[in-house]
Amino acid sequence: MKKVLFSIFIMVLVGCFLTACSGEQNFVCPDGSTVDDITQCQQGPDETGSSGEMDNSEDDDAHDISDATGEGTDQGADPGPDDADDADDAGLDEGSDQTTETDLPEEITVLFEKARTNTHSMWYLYKGPPDQNELVEVFLLDDDMRVKLPEGSRVEDLNFDTVYFDINSEQAVGFCEKAFHWCDEEGGNIETTPDEFLFKTPLDWVNEITNAHTTVEIMGSESVDKKTAVKIQYAVEGVTHTVWIDQFRGLPVLIHIGEDTKGVDNLIVYEYKDLTVNTLEYSDVHHS
Repeated sequence: MKKVLFSIFIMVLVGCFLTACSGEQNFVCPDGSTVDDITQCQQGPDETGSSGEMDNSEDDDAHDISDATGEGTDQGADPGPDDADDADDAGLDEGSDQTTETDLPEEITVLFEKARTNTHSMWYLYKGPPDQNELVEVFLLDDDMRVKLPEGSRVEDLNFDTVYFDINSEQAVGFCEKAFHWCDEEGGNIETTPDEFLFKTPLDWVNEITNAHTTVEIMGSESVDKKTAVKIQYAVEGVTHTVWIDQFRGLPVLIHIGEDTKGVDNLIVYEYKDLTVNTLEYSDVHHS
């Protein structure tokens, strides 16, 4: 028994001796790292990093986030007065009731394109402003027009019965081509005011409706001057316009402006009767 106890004592003594002689001791530095020698804490990297500069990695990350979200940059700022002006210049204010272009049904767009493409000349009897009670014979070939005034018309004192127009140059010349009782003799060459006899044509209406900046509605189909016509309606400055368009040629043949109110006729009417297209020649629109 004594031998056993003595052996245990010797083993404990040897273990303590080996531990003391190994010299292995661990030290904890202020930054939390563990070193074998305390002097190593003083020789380690300082808080500024090995280059002596602050570590800005967190700031860089924050900068990247602000760039992505627009926060902290001009992108996220409310527009100033100058920015608001630029927004107004770019278009109409949101919520504006003004129509920037004509809302034209596809069927009418197709008809008008047909009229523009296929109409090179027109002949018709015109009845409308300024005198809605007369039928005026109109010849139109490209940009040349000839207007034959009716016998006994309002221009007795002007001594001509026919007016020739060059629409591009806005020049008009009147001739006495048939000796009416108020047209002394054939011939003459009288310059006149173009606006007085340069009546609005069906193609003028095509362009006017296309650029009316309003909404056009199809009201159905009706027969006008023995032709099937598409009836449309729209308003300009609160005034109703009703137009009948030749379904075959795409040209307006009847226009009503205004409405009948309480049995009183308040309409302005444009009529284009017996309309034919592409039958005229140069001599039909030039005086010989």
